[in-house]
Amino acid sequence: MSHRIYQTEGVVLSGIDAGDASRFLHIYTKHLGLIGAWGQGLRKIESKLRYNLQDFSHISINVVRGRHMWRITDAEQLSAMDGILESRQKLAVLKQIMSLMRKMLDEEEDTILYELFTKAISFLNTNTLSRDDLIHFELLYVFRMLHHLGYGKKTNTPNNLLVPNWDKKTINCVGKQRPTITKLINHSLFAAQTIR
Repeated sequence: MSHRIYQTEGVVLSGIDAGDASRFLHIYTKHLGLIGAWGQGLRKIESKLRYNLQDFSHISINVVRGRHMWRITDAEQLSAMDGILESRQKLAVLKQIMSLMRKMLDEEEDTILYELFTKAISFLNTNTLSRDDLIHFELLYVFRMLHHLGYGKKTNTPNNLLVPNWDKKTINCVGKQRPTITKLINHSLFAAQTIR
């Protein structure tokens, strides 16, 4: 019996070693949403997919639907994340964001949120950011993600922060409104936990 192959792009959020040389990956994809995918033999030295499926890789991926989970058949790296991988501070921020995404998202296509996420990590990857900038970047992404998902819409939202720009000027605006944004995020997270 042949299985349909799905091709999409995505970002590897995290991975867990399994078995002798396999790896189970959480991948946020453009067309399938957040999926769990099995990479058979990924950790073998001779594996062609090994280097394309590292954590935080931006990839083009082929997967098939197994009985209980997705299985990776092919992957190709689309862009390098050297600017993030070489910075412990940027990695820490990205890990926090990805941890929240794993809790909030499901296996459901959302191309708008996917674009928001990939533009955000592209900005993070290519810009020099201070410690405060990184805090404001994380707040801005979480604020936009929660707003897009429908949490906290009844509150007074700073509309200038919902325009999907990623630049230093917008990051500075977050700094000026940090207490308000933090309060809105906390309110939205509480609402999300209540609903879920």
